[in-house]
Formats: sequence, C-alpha cells, structure tokens
Amino acid sequence: MASRCNPAKQVHLLPEGRTHQNNPIAGVRETIGEPINKGKMIVDATIPWNFKVTEKGPGLTFFTKSEWPQVDLKDYFDPADRSKWLK
Repeated sequence: MASRCNPAKQVHLLPEGRTHQNNPIAGVRETIGEPINKGKMIVDATIPWNFKVTEKGPGLTFFTKSEWPQVDLKDYFDPADRSKWLK
C-alpha cells in the first residue's frame, strides 16, 4: 500500500460510517439490534491520471494493463454446477 499511494493525499478518514455487526471492530456489546457506526478509511491506490501515459522507454509506459491467458471456467466446474453457475 505504501508504494501505491501517497498517504498525505490519498488516504481519507471518515469519522462515522455504518458497518455490519460481523465487522470485528464492532465489539460484542454493539451487536444487539442498534445501528453500528464506526470510522472508515478510504485508500486511493489508483493510477494517477496524469501519469497514465508517461513513457518509461519508447513505446513502453510505466502503467500497462496486465494480460492473462483466456480461461474456460467449464474446465473447473462439475457438470451439475456448470448449469447452475455458468450461463
């Protein structure tokens, strides 16, 4: 996280935000029916727009889209599950 954002500019703290009782920070006493509000942190670790096309070398940018081989999910599901999960 430290290499993907500048904490002084890209980490934002929200003082109160609704959370779920399954959140471990909620505490045992707060799980009894009432809305649970806790602080939240937002980390913006996206590529800075003005650096998106900066070139490292001729034709090679610093930020390039990853490419992965195609995967056929049918190879990983049982026949019964294929009809349920793959459309």
